[in-house]
Amino acid sequence: MDQKPLVTVIPKGQISVLDIKGDVTSFAEEPISKAYQQVTKNDSRKILLKFNQSNYINSAGIAIIISMVSDAQKAKQKIGVSGLSNHFRKIFDMIGLVDYVEIYDSEEEALAKL
Repeated sequence: MDQKPLVTVIPKGQISVLDIKGDVTSFAEEPISKAYQQVTKNDSRKILLKFNQSNYINSAGIAIIISMVSDAQKAKQKIGVSGLSNHFRKIFDMIGLVDYVEIYDSEEEALAKL
């Protein structure tokens, strides 16, 4: 049974980290959207999506991420991604998200380079 993932916003200097814990499915839309709206309201220009504790994404989850990336581009925000499992990395590559976000091997690398 799917449950809403937990999305925690963690400010790290000029970067807002969205720490996503749980499966990224249709149940993720509300918590991810609320977190994104929060960092946008706070005028964050750099956002890191941290997927260390997420192991599954489906088409609804992909649509949520694509929508957020599209909104971020319109708002001139930069999106980085860290903690991708092999499954997530393969999907991000297949659908072309790697052309619109920066992929980092670790949160530390992302915070240094984003």
